Amino acid sequence: MNTSFTTGITSSSVEERRKYWGTNEKEVIPPKTFIEFAKEALEDTTLKILIVSGVASIIINEIMEPLHRSTAWIEGAAILMAVVIIVTVTVVNDMKKDKEFRKLNDIAESGKKVTIIRDGETNEEGKIGDVVVGDIIKLKSGMEIPGDGVVLTSFSL
Repeated sequence: MNTSFTTGITSSSVEERRKYWGTNEKEVIPPKTFIEFAKEALEDTTLKILIVSGVASIIINEIMEPLHRSTAWIEGAAILMAVVIIVTVTVVNDMKKDKEFRKLNDIAESGKKVTIIRDGETNEEGKIGDVVVGDIIKLKSGMEIPGDGVVLTSFSL
């Protein structure tokens, strides 16, 4: 890996290392779509029962009330409309929560700093995504370890 235990790697080798071993970035999972959230909301047992009740109400009222067929579907349609409203409100709420969570997660990730030793110089403002294979990292108490590694020196490990 051509890493010096005292000076680290050279800055000129960083791009080559990224090309060969890849980046140290976490994979970004794309946000769910409206349809995916709606499918999740429709997995609720109560909503399934309401859907079956609404459809059954429409069918039964159409068969049992031949004189009032023009209005027999209204009860069942109202039940189905309530399901649509519940699912829509749930999906919008879940999408807002997901957006906020992603925003907070991005803020938390951007605040994580690591101390990288390259070219014999210490950079205490490095980001976890800046770390490449062969970098020397100084770990401090409570710090997230930015990747796999070998412990060179330690105290009270």
